[in-house]
Amino acid sequence: MKVSYAKLWILSLGAGLLLLAACAQVVSPQGGPKDKEPPQFIRANPAMASSEVRPELITLYFNEFLKLKNKRKNILFSPPVQNYELIRRKRSIDILLPKDSLKPNTTHTIQFGKAIRDITEGNPAKGFVYVFSTGETVDSLNLNGRVVDAFTRDSVSDVSILLYQDPEPEAIKTKRPYFYTEADEQGQFGFQYLKAADYQVYALKELNNNLQYDPGEQVGLLGN
Repeated sequence: MKVSYAKLWILSLGAGLLLLAACAQVVSPQGGPKDKEPPQFIRANPAMASSEVRPELITLYFNEFLKLKNKRKNILFSPPVQNYELIRRKRSIDILLPKDSLKPNTTHTIQFGKAIRDITEGNPAKGFVYVFSTGETVDSLNLNGRVVDAFTRDSVSDVSILLYQDPEPEAIKTKRPYFYTEADEQGQFGFQYLKAADYQVYALKELNNNLQYDPGEQVGLLGN
């Protein structure tokens, strides 16, 4: 698989898709400028993109005090890992994995979405992914694309992009995705650390942030 570019069409189910744009002016509070920077990843143990490791404890270190928000929606293990434990410390996160929960010869990723935020202003470290492999190599294929409105062809933001290995259309209603990310303000999105495989790609404008399609939500399909 080569690095590819994909375009997704947002399809309105029922009523037409209405997108609203708003601009808010940021005013610095008295006592100093407002913090606009998200937490920055510094290092990890095991190190980022390590191979031939089977950790039961992973520690991620950041440059400032942090908090975790909406963990159920934002944090996604691929392949899935059940019954893990997350411990947030001042500037780090401990991830405790059950014994024998990792697959052999497999690239494992932990996606954090917008879960990691600074403790003062709540700035999210968007799209942070920690990756390691129990085999000799880390999967390194990419998929990039853009989400556009099916009727106006305008870019669409605030959309979750869901990647499935299950070819059945019903998977988006019943299963969490294999990978996910969010489109930026220009509708651009990107995946990394993918293995060579066939994927179903959906764009979803969610109402309840559960990473699954529910009635009333707008869903997009990969365009040809």
